[in-house]
Amino acid sequence: MKERLRDIREVRRLRGCSRLVVAAHPDDETLWAGATMSREPGWGAICLTNRSTNKRRRAFREAMRILGVDGAIFDVPDRRSGKVTRKDRE
Repeated sequence: MKERLRDIREVRRLRGCSRLVVAAHPDDETLWAGATMSREPGWGAICLTNRSTNKRRRAFREAMRILGVDGAIFDVPDRRSGKVTRKDRE
């Protein structure tokens, strides 16, 4: 339940965005769309992984601040191999 409330708070950060970039990892959004997001209004960014990693979460938030866009970061498991688990599906 606590994790779900965090997700809801993250989504609320994007309320005013009319355009979104969705990236798998922190820094991906900046590498692929940073210049566009910084020049055009209405952008937001969703990062799917690494919210529980303090260093990566802080770096994502700082990048969003510098770019002047709203961002939400989640903790979807970053799996490269192996069977899909119940937690992955959730």
